[in-house]
Amino acid sequence: MELSPLTAISAIDGRYRKQVQHLDEYFSEYALMKYRVLIEVEYALFLEKKKVFKLSGKAIKHLNRLAKDFGAPAPRVKPPAAPAAPAPSATRPPQA
Repeated sequence: MELSPLTAISAIDGRYRKQVQHLDEYFSEYALMKYRVLIEVEYALFLEKKKVFKLSGKAIKHLNRLAKDFGAPAPRVKPPAAPAAPAPSATRPPQA
């Protein structure tokens, strides 16, 4: 379903989209994944620097590249949601 004022989950997604569109860089699902990866990479590198564990030079380069070039893995991490199942029928069985 395409995003429009009528299909938006809230007024912020719909009628106010133009005013808040720049915030999707920080408050979207993509941003959540991006900043989570950045924090995890920085934390792993910090622990390696403090000698909690050892990382190879190749692993450090890979982690830095992953944080720098984040974007490509995002759809693989969280694929598009499947269509919702229809709601159960609200009919009652006949009473005797």
